[in-house]
Amino acid sequence: SCTSIGSGTPGGIFMPIIAISALSGSLFASLAGHIGLASSLTPVIIICAMAGGLTACVKAPVTSIVLVIEMTSSFLHILPVAICTFIALFLSDLLHTAPIYEAFLNRYIHKNGYTTTCDKCGEIIEQVVEYGSKVVNKHIKEITWPKGALIVGLSRGDDEIIPDGNTLILPGDYLLIMLPRGRSNEIKRTLRQFCVTK
Repeated sequence: SCTSIGSGTPGGIFMPIIAISALSGSLFASLAGHIGLASSLTPVIIICAMAGGLTACVKAPVTSIVLVIEMTSSFLHILPVAICTFIALFLSDLLHTAPIYEAFLNRYIHKNGYTTTCDKCGEIIEQVVEYGSKVVNKHIKEITWPKGALIVGLSRGDDEIIPDGNTLILPGDYLLIMLPRGRSNEIKRTLRQFCVTK
């Protein structure tokens, strides 16, 4: 996959991953055969390796299971394939490997000089405004919000409002708040103090 994508030639992603995974499974089965593993298990090991390799790279276990089972035209191996797939997903998460498409997207974004919201914020949360809380019947500009918190949306009944400083906050409003990286837990506590009735 690295050679296929890195060279810039149209070689795809799935085929190289599946081919290398199948080759790895075949080598493992061959080595295991020398220590007494039955040769009849070689196809199962190769199929499991294909699903496991695809899952570790793409981080899409269900897609990997369906794709490999469809390629083999048999449901006979679905249980070992599923087990291998979820073990591969667990190990790839443990090793903090990024999904290949996400890695490609990040590389494309940085290569072309784009900036994204994800670079600037940790998460976006929704906070309900309770009756009698500190922010009720106040304009957004009148409230000293935690540093880094940005009110990006407000839901009132069926209405979606893009707020500005003069937007009045009413009981039952849902505030959509963008939080910075690293301080989200601290800011959430402050927002609850503002919006929740004690």
